[in-house]
Amino acid sequence: MNHARTLARIAAIGCTVATGGNAMAGIVTVTLGYELIVTNDDIAIAVFEPSLTTVPYPSGPLLENSLRLGFALTPFSGTLSALIQGNGLPVFPPEPFQTPALVVDSGLDQLGKTIGSTRVWDKPIYSTSTGDLRPAAIGQLGDDGDFDIRPVPNGGSAYIGYGKSDLSMYGFMQIERISLTQWKLIGYRYDDSGAPVLVQNLIPSSPSLVALGLGISGLGIRKRR
Repeated sequence: MNHARTLARIAAIGCTVATGGNAMAGIVTVTLGYELIVTNDDIAIAVFEPSLTTVPYPSGPLLENSLRLGFALTPFSGTLSALIQGNGLPVFPPEPFQTPALVVDSGLDQLGKTIGSTRVWDKPIYSTSTGDLRPAAIGQLGDDGDFDIRPVPNGGSAYIGYGKSDLSMYGFMQIERISLTQWKLIGYRYDDSGAPVLVQNLIPSSPSLVALGLGISGLGIRKRR
């Protein structure tokens, strides 16, 4: 598996990485200087790496501690479906499981909130009898689900709170809406010291961006299926 992971695409060009704290532990921020659409369910994104690391999905190798996003309109009915899910693992994986947990409460409206152990989490579920692990997942199907992406305007952002499976480390991802089903990755931030992380807008401040009101209201938790 280590050999397979060397196939992961390390997209350092066009990314900005900033670290805080001491040399061994602190806040790591990765932002992109180019457009990368991440909601076609065709890419897995590592969320605890100091440079952008992705692999194609499902053709690529396993990328541990990664997320994939699939936003789509169902043919004929036009029903919106949106799924954010952690990576799978081989049977009988060692603990802690190398696949993320996801924040459930407040859905994707995490701006200004702190990601830490006191939040409501969807964690990977492990079966001791079969050795299978169900990755953490949050989603939306029509009017039902953990969040609603429809009120977000084009150019607005949503924020995904995540942690390691044992909640030993926390972070968040920011995505920006291009259209209802097409969203680009702005970046992600985590604290490798294990401290809770405050969700902030990762887009550099400017008068035009402030006017957009990036960060949304009304993207809260909805009835879970």
